[in-house]
Amino acid sequence: MKYLVPVNPRDMKGEFTPFSPEKVIRGDMAQLLDEREGAGKSVISIGTWASSEGAISCQYDEDELCVIAAGRVRLTNQDGESAEFGPGEGFLILNGFRGVWDSLEPIRKWYVIYK
Repeated sequence: MKYLVPVNPRDMKGEFTPFSPEKVIRGDMAQLLDEREGAGKSVISIGTWASSEGAISCQYDEDELCVIAAGRVRLTNQDGESAEFGPGEGFLILNGFRGVWDSLEPIRKWYVIYK
């Protein structure tokens, strides 16, 4: 439909791909990405993302709004402060965040990235 882009984690298709080993802290972390709009066209990207259980080191060079559709995640910054989020909860990761993304359960989320 013109001017409407459906974004639903239930509709994700494809195969999970593993993260690079140097990023993995715990588990056999893998992801599935379904970017719907904005890739290469604007400063905003939207889509859905899923991961298996596990933890990775991460660093953000953009702002990302996340809303958890399923599963539970713990984010820990480089100072050791952490926060957990589950289904229906949202959070904003600011440009410059360095730390650990720990999928305590398999995750599905909606995201909006502003570069």
